[in-house]
Order: sequence, then C-alpha cells, then structure tokens
Amino acid sequence: MTPTRPYIALVDDEAPVCVALSRLLRLGGYEPGAFSSGEAFLESLQIRRPAGLILDVQLPGMSGFEVRTRLREAGENIPIVFITASENVGLSSVRAETGVRLLRKPFSNATLLDAIGAALDRRPQADYGN
Repeated sequence: MTPTRPYIALVDDEAPVCVALSRLLRLGGYEPGAFSSGEAFLESLQIRRPAGLILDVQLPGMSGFEVRTRLREAGENIPIVFITASENVGLSSVRAETGVRLLRKPFSNATLLDAIGAALDRRPQADYGN
C-alpha cells in the first residue's frame, strides 16, 4: 500500500507561481492544491482540510493575514508558510507564532521544502526569514 502524501494547499494569485510551486510540492512528496484567492481556499475547507498551507501575504480581496484570521476564528490550526515579495510587510509577530513560517520571494526550492517540513514537524525548525 502506498503511503498517503500530505495535502498542502497553496494560495497565490499568480498562476505561474502556483504551477511552479505545485510541481515542486509533488517532487517533494506532497499533494498540492492551488487556489488563486483566499476566499476560494476557505470554501475548499468544506471539502478537504490540508496538512499545511503556503499562503501569499498580498492577495486581491482577502489578504493572507485575513485568511489566517478566518482560520483562527473557525478553530483551524493549520501550519502556515507565508510567502511575500514585499519588504515592507510587518511580519515580525508572524515569526513568533507556532506553526507559522515566513519566506521572502525569491526563495530556493530547498528553502520552501524545508519550511514546509518544519511547519509539519517533519524537520527541525530553522530561521527562514530573509
């Protein structure tokens, strides 16, 4: 029997980013699910809950932080890896949270896979903030 691959949701409004990161996740042993908005991801929770979440901070409509707030309000404790291209996003409090990581774009494939592994308690935690 083949072991189940952990399902990782990916929320980013840039289609090329979703395609590239979905491929990387598959190669890393995960089952990806890509969403172009926070709203679409939150609706998907009615069908399937991910083991982890890669979440862009700056999304049209609901921001990544708003998605995190909605998850908390719903009692969901999904480990999150935030990704952002912004240097000006105030994320110092995010780094202190359990189960949350922060990566600044561009990041290496290995860095993302390591962050996901750490968020899922599969690898030792490291400092991923660039």
